[in-house]
Amino acid sequence: MAFRDQLDADLAVFLNDEEFGQAVVIDGASVTVVLDDDLNVERTKGPQVPDALWARRTVLHMRADAMTEPVEGQRLVVDGAGWYVQRVSVAEGAMELTLERQEA
Repeated sequence: MAFRDQLDADLAVFLNDEEFGQAVVIDGASVTVVLDDDLNVERTKGPQVPDALWARRTVLHMRADAMTEPVEGQRLVVDGAGWYVQRVSVAEGAMELTLERQEA
């Protein structure tokens, strides 16, 4: 088996909805992702506001061809909630999107 074939096989395991993958709707299209949403970050940059403003971050891992590659700053609607793309990384057939939204 070629290295590329092994990478594709490994990615298929992680994105399998019976293993780690789950379907989410991104801008109206169903995409299978591995979701890492255990990230909350206190906003410390910018003007001070009463009651801290928090940024909630989530990272979506998916096949690189699952959707058109977004750009940083682009707004995406994921499962009905608005998120902004903070970082995009594409390598070895996989895409990782770091998304953020503000919460009070």
